[in-house]
Amino acid sequence: MRIIGYARVSDKEQMKTGYSIDAQQETIQQWCTDQQHSLVRVYIEPGRSGSKPSQEARPTFEQAVSLVCAGMADGMVVKWMDRFARNVEDFLRVRSQFYQAGKYLISIQEPLLNGDPGDPVARYISVAIMNAYQLQAELSGLKAAQGRERRAKQGQYPGTVPLGYKRVERAIVIDQEHSPMVIAAFAEFRTGAYTLETWTIEAERRGYTTKRDGKIAKSGWHRILRNKFYIGRYTWQGEEYSGDYELFIDDDTFAAVQEILDQHSTGESVRKNFWLLSGLLWSDVHACLMHGVLVKEKFAYYRAVRKGRPDHTIRADELESRVIDRLDGIRWNGERPYTLPEAWRLAFRMSVSMGQIYTYLETDQARRDLLRDIFFQRGIRIASGGGIVAVDLLPGFVMI
Repeated sequence: MRIIGYARVSDKEQMKTGYSIDAQQETIQQWCTDQQHSLVRVYIEPGRSGSKPSQEARPTFEQAVSLVCAGMADGMVVKWMDRFARNVEDFLRVRSQFYQAGKYLISIQEPLLNGDPGDPVARYISVAIMNAYQLQAELSGLKAAQGRERRAKQGQYPGTVPLGYKRVERAIVIDQEHSPMVIAAFAEFRTGAYTLETWTIEAERRGYTTKRDGKIAKSGWHRILRNKFYIGRYTWQGEEYSGDYELFIDDDTFAAVQEILDQHSTGESVRKNFWLLSGLLWSDVHACLMHGVLVKEKFAYYRAVRKGRPDHTIRADELESRVIDRLDGIRWNGERPYTLPEAWRLAFRMSVSMGQIYTYLETDQARRDLLRDIFFQRGIRIASGGGIVAVDLLPGFVMI
């Protein structure tokens, strides 16, 4: 038989415990050799959870499934079935596709799962085992969430730390490379000599960059100057906590900067109903699309709603800034036939990153079009606190 293999790990810990990509590939290759099957290819997908719906969370997996069902192989093999899925609904959906197409789904280490899906006993056994995998994943997720909440209450912010800080293991420490930029921003802005626009220009002249050496946009500086993290306070799951880490911005400076920012915002026009990230944001909290909303016709948010649960709501400028910052770590590798004019293709080839192109676009529509050409629809996964869990890039784009 012609076989497609699939290997996956969801986190670094699995790399240390026999679940590593290399270990899975070796097992698959050896099994195909022993069984005298032809191994067409092993599809690998690191850093992807098997408990999320695969149609949104695992594009490589979906591609492999499509190729099997299209006749490019006679079946798919995995080392353990939890590499295939830790979600019963996903398992049943794809197994049904394989069954209807006359294809095989094989777990090397769990032959009990390889029975005929039409046999009621085999079906019962497979669903029972997959239910155990899903339960294990859900309990692990709950334990991790409880651990993050516990750390938040203890003053150790569990999310992504802002510019000027870094993590050494789990400890939050001052980043000596980038903290001087943040200190200078607060000090200079406090004088009243700058607006966000003029400071953004000045900061670029001074060579101030993100942790990935990308340009810091106006919205990025706004997020930095408004961030209470620098005075030892942060919000986690809707609750504000005091941080247990060293500070380098004092309360008086922070308050003075807030007053200046408030003065600058007075009289600003109400945001138009334009959503830069429309169709791109996927809530990891509620497993659904996030939409732009205006509150009191002034405050802009992206929101996901699930009946009976708190809304997943993040400020629009924060999310947009984080996505724009990510562009500095994305480039075009030229492998996809591109349908845009030659001038665009030339720009993509010559640019260091997509962030470099974004800064030169003059209209909101052009910026949104660029983002839609980089990210899959629903391809930007958002955590409860507004952090970006992962991004799915369209073919032709790669992370630097």
